[in-house]
Amino acid sequence: MRIERMLFRNALPGVFSFGLMLPLASVTWANEDIDVAVDIDEQNIEVIRVTDTTPPIPKTDASAFSTEIDLERYAGEQKRLEDLLGQALGVQIRRFGGAGSLAEVSIRGSTSTQVVVLLDGVKMNSGRGGSVDLSSIPLSQLEAVEVSRGGGAWGAGSGAMGGVAELYVN
Repeated sequence: MRIERMLFRNALPGVFSFGLMLPLASVTWANEDIDVAVDIDEQNIEVIRVTDTTPPIPKTDASAFSTEIDLERYAGEQKRLEDLLGQALGVQIRRFGGAGSLAEVSIRGSTSTQVVVLLDGVKMNSGRGGSVDLSSIPLSQLEAVEVSRGGGAWGAGSGAMGGVAELYVN
């Protein structure tokens, strides 16, 4: 038993060193240079221009899965944006405190990060896929609000699995 322990102790540093050197060998093999020669005729180089041709969603093209909220109906009332959005079919508002505190929108059971909020066509969600605080958007500055439910809101890009809340400024 004692001899086996001595052999194991003596072999352990060698095995450990081999394990450390093994990745370096594969990195060395991967750094081999490959020469590629390409003849380019500068006279025949064609310029290729790529442009985005995605048409904007017209406001008049609302489907059955969209609800337009008439803001003139609530003129003079002390309403907040989250109160009006919460009245639309399939829309839930989650508040984190009293009036003026964080308020997030979810549509048809989605999370708030799966709902895209557009302000005049500009995505307000953070680049990290976060939600939008609706309490920070004053209702007095808005002209129209439209809610599109479901993932069919193709013009909003990625992240609109639950739907889209489109806000239009005066």
